Amino acid sequence: MDTTILHIYNRGNHKGPISFRKEDLFVLKKMFFKHLQPRYFDIISLCIMPNHYHLLIAYQCSKMLSNSMRDIGRNYTVYMNKKYGLVGHLFQGPYRRKIVKNYIYYRVLVEYIKGNPQKLSQIGAGMFLLKENTKLIEYYNLLLSEKYPITLLKFD
Repeated sequence: MDTTILHIYNRGNHKGPISFRKEDLFVLKKMFFKHLQPRYFDIISLCIMPNHYHLLIAYQCSKMLSNSMRDIGRNYTVYMNKKYGLVGHLFQGPYRRKIVKNYIYYRVLVEYIKGNPQKLSQIGAGMFLLKENTKLIEYYNLLLSEKYPITLLKFD
């Protein structure tokens, strides 16, 4: 099976908040890890901001993705609506996704996701998670080898 790397993102309805307190960020993080099980998905990077999130994942089974993301969106909306007495949609719409097809986009994306919460670090908002360097390099090499296959040279 081929591995696909995806950039998944969404923002609050009417560009509004998706979390009101830092603990809400941790609840959403927990839901990502619960529904995107390591058996099917590898979360490379995750950034949760007060009004949006970015997720960089690798997976091999596309059937599981839509169900998992639907459950995350639904369960988190129910959590927020109950906790804060809200009604209606929390997110602007269904999650959006872009396939990461090349190593340049991958590198730019990792840096963008990494820098996102740093903009708000003064107020303590946002959360960022990044796989250890070996995983980053593994997916970087995967994308690099698809465009420029690596050939081994033998020296006598």
